[in-house]
Amino acid sequence: MNRTQCRFVIRKNTLLALSALFVGCSLASVAQAEQRLEGDEAFDKLTKPVSTMEVGAGYVSKDSFKAGDYTGLNNEGAYAIGNLDLRGGAAYDSASALRWRVKGENLGLDSRRVDAEYGEQGKYRIKAGYSEIPKLRSDSYQTPYTGTGSTYLTKPAGWVNTTAFAGTAASTTANMPQLAASMHPVPIETERKKGDAGLSVFVTSALELKANYSEEHKSGNKLIGNSMWSSPSASSLLVEPNDFNTRQFDASLNYNSKKGQFRLGYYGSLFDNKNTGLQFDNLFYPTGGTPATTNAATLGQLGLAPDNEFHKFDISGNYKFDRTTRLALKASRSTGTQNQPFLPYMADNNLKANGTLQNPGEGIPPK
Repeated sequence: MNRTQCRFVIRKNTLLALSALFVGCSLASVAQAEQRLEGDEAFDKLTKPVSTMEVGAGYVSKDSFKAGDYTGLNNEGAYAIGNLDLRGGAAYDSASALRWRVKGENLGLDSRRVDAEYGEQGKYRIKAGYSEIPKLRSDSYQTPYTGTGSTYLTKPAGWVNTTAFAGTAASTTANMPQLAASMHPVPIETERKKGDAGLSVFVTSALELKANYSEEHKSGNKLIGNSMWSSPSASSLLVEPNDFNTRQFDASLNYNSKKGQFRLGYYGSLFDNKNTGLQFDNLFYPTGGTPATTNAATLGQLGLAPDNEFHKFDISGNYKFDRTTRLALKASRSTGTQNQPFLPYMADNNLKANGTLQNPGEGIPPK
């Protein structure tokens, strides 16, 4: 209990001095009351969880592709505002340490996120989450290819390349009369969606078991460079389709005591790409040419990120013998495998049939 005492001793003091003492006492009482109020508010925040919710609407006055990078605020117009932070659990002065929380951010946008957790301190904890995030790279990229978004980029119908295939003239964009008319914009953007869950259980006060799992899906596209086999070699930027999943799992057994700590853990990662490769027509290939006369390929290909797995086991710990001696150990073993065959050395069957090059890469198993 807070107490405020003001003692006054009057010995031949003037009325003005007495008034000053009363004012000083009043100000001190007000300040102490404010401190008590602030202390009560801080105490309430710690002992009585407060839930909040925000709902509304916002407006973007102008389109801006880059402004939507990681935010989702790229299009002109209205959007919903939604944020929440809900908390609850047992009373602070009860025998239970149960707590739960649900938190959501940017629920009306493509950058939304929701997390939830439920548990009792010192016993167990369960959590789960979901999030989305957009990556906007470019809205000014243009290409003459059709079929963007797929694994086969095709030249426009009636495409002509006027390079003289019987000579040694270089094939350039100047030999493509339809190029300017065929160019069209393609937004370069990706979207990530991720879900995760986790569990923590105290088997005893010193022994804890933890496990976490997450799965992320990425879709959209990005730019990838290539070098096309022609005479001479030519290069360009192509649209690579993205459609893959990444799954991650980790688990550990942890022991903690005054004398030492110990951990036994596992981590695994599984990557699955729905697209194994990207094929594309060679726009530099002379119209009417053949592999024998042009020394060039009509079709090109690029290998994309292959399916793969990674697994790791680790063990670590330490033990304190006395104030000056401690034993520590750490060891791990990991393996990474690619479980998808390599692409053929070339995609142009005309070159294979003509015997211009052999195909040593076809059929190579993964390692």
